Amino acid sequence: MTNVRRLGRVTALTVVALALTSGVASSASPGKGTKPSVKGSVTSVNGVNTPGTCGTPDDNGLFVVTTPAPTPVDTTVTVTTATAFAEHRVATPSFADVCVGDVTTVVGTNLDHAMTALAVAVTVPKATHLFGLVTTVNGDPTQGTCGVAGADGNFTMETVVNSTPTNSTVYVNAATSFVQRHVPGASFANVCVGDQADAVGPSADGAVVADLVTVRIPKRITIKGTVATVNGDPTTGTCGVASTAGGLTVQVKAHGASLLLPVAVTTSTTYADSQDPAPSFADVCVGTRVVAIGTSTAGTLSADAVAVYPPKV
Repeated sequence: MTNVRRLGRVTALTVVALALTSGVASSASPGKGTKPSVKGSVTSVNGVNTPGTCGTPDDNGLFVVTTPAPTPVDTTVTVTTATAFAEHRVATPSFADVCVGDVTTVVGTNLDHAMTALAVAVTVPKATHLFGLVTTVNGDPTQGTCGVAGADGNFTMETVVNSTPTNSTVYVNAATSFVQRHVPGASFANVCVGDQADAVGPSADGAVVADLVTVRIPKRITIKGTVATVNGDPTTGTCGVASTAGGLTVQVKAHGASLLLPVAVTTSTTYADSQDPAPSFADVCVGTRVVAIGTSTAGTLSADAVAVYPPKV
């Protein structure tokens, strides 16, 4: 979806006038029992139903319009190089402005829910703003998984709607802009599981097709304490496995209270141990003292670095 597009109301009458002035309406007058126009939501373009998928400028193609009431009806619309297009505040609209999730009014001859479009008017849904924690990227929930720069894709965010946690899907494409503080040229590659993000764009079938995504890295925190469990095992001396991901809990004393804080490590986590020249997760054992540095995600510290300290004597 083009970022500069705004919600605009274009009536069927306007489209009819556009078709007439473009000189294409006279060759295809609606027959008896047919409807000269159809209005509804675009649910697929050239056979693809991914929100934000658009047509190709100055080319033939197909899209499906679904009318909502009283019973949903799908109408397949054929566009040609002779089809005229209209969209509010778009100087030279084309089939490229017809995207899944838009609302269109189509003028043509509708026979058995199939039309060859004389003219198409496009209305973009009102923009929606979402903010939340990124929980998957392209379907992968692994902590630290990121998108691919310049590629289309999607991510899910855990948001709160009317005080209720809700998972929302955000689609990105070549028209999406990305912003991250202190990161020039930010892209989809900067959207990672565990980040916080804002997404702004029109809503399509409950998802958001993002015009703009702002990435916010959670604040880094440090915890220090004694390892209570490794990979769920509280047995003293139980250690992690080198070069693997895993989890541990750290017993932390703060303000007279003793807390158990969960820590997640990945294959990217770095380690330090004064007694091991090649430290790894294998040096993290139940009973050892550690300092873990990372970001908090859903109550778990995602560790970028773990330092192991010798026991107190």
